[in-house]
Amino acid sequence: MKKASIQISVNFLVVIIISIIIMSFGFILVNKMILQSDDISKGVSERLIEQTEKLLLRDGDLVAIPLIQKTIDRDDVDMFAVGVLNTVGTEDFYVNVVYNMYVDEDKTVSEGNQPFVSVINGFDVGKPIEILNNEVYVFSIPIKVKNTAPKGEYTFNVYVSTQNDCENSDCCYDESIHKIYVKVP
Repeated sequence: MKKASIQISVNFLVVIIISIIIMSFGFILVNKMILQSDDISKGVSERLIEQTEKLLLRDGDLVAIPLIQKTIDRDDVDMFAVGVLNTVGTEDFYVNVVYNMYVDEDKTVSEGNQPFVSVINGFDVGKPIEILNNEVYVFSIPIKVKNTAPKGEYTFNVYVSTQNDCENSDCCYDESIHKIYVKVP
């Protein structure tokens, strides 16, 4: 009888230790996800917002992207800034970002869907943002690179419009399609 009760106690201790280890890994994983979401939720830095506003006001452009190319490591996220100067009265503006093409290291161009580099839903992408007349708003565009992404350059079209789901220059606010480029090293 004593041997069976000792064995049950040992089994119980093993289960408790394994449970504590699994729970620790869970806490570490949740903590890592929270820290990463905090980095993303900061959006575009204040310095980049100021640069975008100055660029719009200095050049008189309606839409400006101060940094059109960024190098983003695998399994990482970075933000692009898209500034809009509203000159048409108070309006809702939309920014839609659509994958265009991929160029690999050998300069081979691939178009169509690819699962490696994508825009993170939420933030300012695809949502109506009201901009007052003669005001500037800087949209935050988060781009995520998966850890399986091949090296190369990924191109995205950026459409700024007063209509949702605009994907051609006819409906764009400044009648042009803007580009952003993501390099994966």
